[in-house]
Amino acid sequence: MAIVAPFNRGVLVLEKRYQVFISSTLQDLQNARQEVSQALLRADCFPAGMELFPAADEEQFEFIKTVIDQSDYYIIISAGRYGSIHPETGLSYTEMEYDYAVETGKPVIRLLHKDPFNELKGEFIEQTDEGKKLLKRFQKKMADSYLVRFWSESNELGLHVTQPLFQLIKSKPARGWVPGIPEITSANSADWDVYQEITSIVNQDGDPVVTRAIRYSRKIASENLSDDATKSG
Repeated sequence: MAIVAPFNRGVLVLEKRYQVFISSTLQDLQNARQEVSQALLRADCFPAGMELFPAADEEQFEFIKTVIDQSDYYIIISAGRYGSIHPETGLSYTEMEYDYAVETGKPVIRLLHKDPFNELKGEFIEQTDEGKKLLKRFQKKMADSYLVRFWSESNELGLHVTQPLFQLIKSKPARGWVPGIPEITSANSADWDVYQEITSIVNQDGDPVVTRAIRYSRKIASENLSDDATKSG
């Protein structure tokens, strides 16, 4: 995805890419997750999710939070299953992931099944009244306070993902990731500007943590842009 940014010698075009976390119950929504993952890949984004760590336990959840932190955007897919429940919170791990993403200010896309309790059967729906109650409460929490997109068939999800994702990138731009810069040698060093980015945070112990990153920006001669503009005019 091309991001055009002002530059002191013209215009700098960066091919920025984003990591997007996909959250859902796993076994019943494999096709849905696949559709969303493919849509993200077509949009030059990196899908991340629980396929790498399917176990639902406290240790895995702590790791999942770090992956959510590292992601630029967050997608929740909800249908007829509530998911495995944490023994202490009484919430499903899926809902805990969602709550964590909201609490940390992650931009969220919410994809809710239109009518799970009437359209879905068997392993695709909660079998107990308590499970259905918890799922309805969770879906109501998402739909009452935020905009959601409703779906019935998995093949609808690609369009439901890409449109709001592009809107989020415009309205809530994230840091993203820029593909690697070619190695700078003495022969081409004049073509690049080098600048230093310093980030300072305070960790949980109250100690400051400073990180330093070196960034490279290709120089674009303003006189060349002027010539091109004159020719096109």
